[in-house]
Amino acid sequence: MRAPLAVIRDSFREAIVSRVLWVLLAFITVILSALAPFGARQVSFSKLRYWDIVDPEQLARNLYLEFNSEQPSPGKHIWELLDGKTQERLREAGEGASGNVGGAAHGLFRLFEELNELLVRRDFYNERAWGDVSLDAEATELISRGIPALSHEEIQRLNRLLLEAAYRNLIAKSPRKSVQFNYAGFDFMDPYPISQQQLTAAVEQALVTVMGLVVGVGAVFIGILVTAPIIPHMLETGSIELLLSKPITRVVLFLAKYLGGCMFVLVSGVYLVAGIWLIAGIRFGTWENRLFLCIPIFLFLFMVYYSVSALAALIWRSAIVCVAVSIIFWLVCFALSLTKQFIE
Repeated sequence: MRAPLAVIRDSFREAIVSRVLWVLLAFITVILSALAPFGARQVSFSKLRYWDIVDPEQLARNLYLEFNSEQPSPGKHIWELLDGKTQERLREAGEGASGNVGGAAHGLFRLFEELNELLVRRDFYNERAWGDVSLDAEATELISRGIPALSHEEIQRLNRLLLEAAYRNLIAKSPRKSVQFNYAGFDFMDPYPISQQQLTAAVEQALVTVMGLVVGVGAVFIGILVTAPIIPHMLETGSIELLLSKPITRVVLFLAKYLGGCMFVLVSGVYLVAGIWLIAGIRFGTWENRLFLCIPIFLFLFMVYYSVSALAALIWRSAIVCVAVSIIFWLVCFALSLTKQFIE
């Protein structure tokens, strides 16, 4: 057993000192470094999106009607906070003016923009204006703490809740929490209204996709590319004579080199999967230990394709032919899979 183990050890040592392995590890490091800055955090959902306004024209009419009323109301208070140009545009929409459709439409869009600007103001809430409005427990709890004591994020959340309470059928109800995606500390896109449980499920689904495409397809063929020359190199004049000088049969020598190539890919696979596992856990709070099951599955899948590459190496002794035959074998398997699914 010492001779086969020695060949495997030599193959593994050859892989460790190989430039190809270190280039591959550096490439994986670049990929992981690009993925690592992605992250997400839970925030209070407060920003008003245009599609959150169910009927902008009706909202403009309600604000205009409440402004003309003598009684204090949310609409009257909000109208007074709007700038003069927006008030004039909304007055046209509220009165149903037909001569300036473009101006009224611009006024409705301007209302959406101004409402978002008003949501950050601490004077948005007025006790008299919202006196007859039924508020939910979250808004009541925020108000009880005192407006000056609320943070910027809490003020936005409170004002959004006040707007929803005043116009229940016109402003879509928002979830209590949403997820803000960021990259390298910088937020991008608006907060997405999903819970932490939904985010975890989405990350798990993304991991399934990544494992299926990046590891299950991309990594396998990269592994074939970097290991294809191992057996042809062994069969070159000078190398094969040296190896056969050891007390080892040709079959055992071939299997030892084959296992050495598998060890080569195993190192890269463990590094890639462990890196993705750490990023998913640290950046998204999803510690999915089952991810490590991909390592033996990935290794088995690679061994299947590498066996085809190794057989081609024995016949043609060319690394290029090994890669080409492996790709043809993959295409045949892929076609059979599609045919099976189509028939079923």
